[in-house]
Amino acid sequence: MTSIALLVGVLPLVFAAGAGSAGRHSVGTTVFGGMIVSTFLNLLIIPVLYILVRGWLPMKSAPKPVEEPELVEKTA
Repeated sequence: MTSIALLVGVLPLVFAAGAGSAGRHSVGTTVFGGMIVSTFLNLLIIPVLYILVRGWLPMKSAPKPVEEPELVEKTA
């Protein structure tokens, strides 16, 4: 919700007209594009990376099997 609110709030800067519109347009476009990219990363890429890392952890931290010593029978 906050991402959408920021994107809607920056739209007047993206479509700026009049005096000083070149500066406002460049700032608005940069903020708008950055927010789109960061939202995409947060919603899609980060969860996928989390799942991949969670899958790798059990493989790295799995305990190695302990070899059991052979039992030697004593003969009397």
